Amino acid sequence: MRYFVVVIFSVQALFAWGSVGHKIVNKNAVKHLPSSMQQFIAQQSFLELHSTDADTRKTGDTAMFSEQYRHYLDVDEYPDFKNLNRNFSTLVNTFGWSRVKFNGTNPWATVEVMDSLTAQLKRGDWNSAYQSAADLGHYSADPHQPLHATENYDGKLTGNTGIHSRYETTLLGKFQAQITVTKDSVKYINDVYGFAFDYILKSNALCDSIFNADNAGKAVTGGSYTTQYYDTLWKRLGNMTKAQIQLASINLASLWYTAWVNAGLLSKPANINKISSSDPFSFKLQQNYPNPFNPKTTIQFEVPNSGMVKLSILSVDGKEIVSLVNTSLEKGSYSVDWNADHFSSGIYFYRIETKDFTQTKKLVYLK
Repeated sequence: MRYFVVVIFSVQALFAWGSVGHKIVNKNAVKHLPSSMQQFIAQQSFLELHSTDADTRKTGDTAMFSEQYRHYLDVDEYPDFKNLNRNFSTLVNTFGWSRVKFNGTNPWATVEVMDSLTAQLKRGDWNSAYQSAADLGHYSADPHQPLHATENYDGKLTGNTGIHSRYETTLLGKFQAQITVTKDSVKYINDVYGFAFDYILKSNALCDSIFNADNAGKAVTGGSYTTQYYDTLWKRLGNMTKAQIQLASINLASLWYTAWVNAGLLSKPANINKISSSDPFSFKLQQNYPNPFNPKTTIQFEVPNSGMVKLSILSVDGKEIVSLVNTSLEKGSYSVDWNADHFSSGIYFYRIETKDFTQTKKLVYLK
């Protein structure tokens, strides 16, 4: 449990991932967005610039949801923390107001900002939406830094005092040029709290790696935090750190995408049903059925190799209007439904794209 005084707060809890890490996450998250979210993609510079605004709002306020408590969750301070009750009121009733507050409110803050972003998008308040999107990047990235997901956030319980700043600020500052984010794809999130809590638990499991690396670095230098110390730290933690930042950027993009869908700006992606994986397959796109249809139709396809698969609905002029599938699939036979209830009747096309195969077919929607 964290008990803040102003001096401690300003030294060790100011930036998760440091300003460098947050800017990397927000800037690169747009890489994963579908082209239909161009209005967000075009705001890349704004999202990067305002990635640390949430940190500048921290004050000495001690209210439950004041800024300083929104950036972490000391999840392992709770007994049976892997099954932590998701209901905030129940948590407070069980453990008390102060304990819950000082243990952090990150996943609930993430849900709150997601709700605000969705409402802003729905009413077309784009300027507010861009700011909420930048803030959401900060809150979702914070616990991907493992020391924002543990009671032992600064190593005091294991003799690693000061590791928080050494890891998230100094180390990233020294090796930021080695951090790259690779384009991936987004997914729709049905349960934002569960999604956030899941990456918090996964992050918590990485804490020992940081403490062990700190011990190894100090052993090499006799306890001095020299260039050799940080080289040792990066050798042990570089791959993990790059993976966490990659994951943070993908998860942020998925949260943005989910807000767009929930605001009605994009169609909710259909469930992908795997029909079979035991038979030999070839690249194949089946004719949808029924066809013509009203308002739902099913599309089946086969992929012989694991890899990225995109299945899109196109208007008659060839513009993508719905992305039904945009993810990595194992080889097999799949089906996906499209509900065209919010579209006009008429002729549409559907297209499958993989690394080695592209095919387009026509479908007809008759109301």
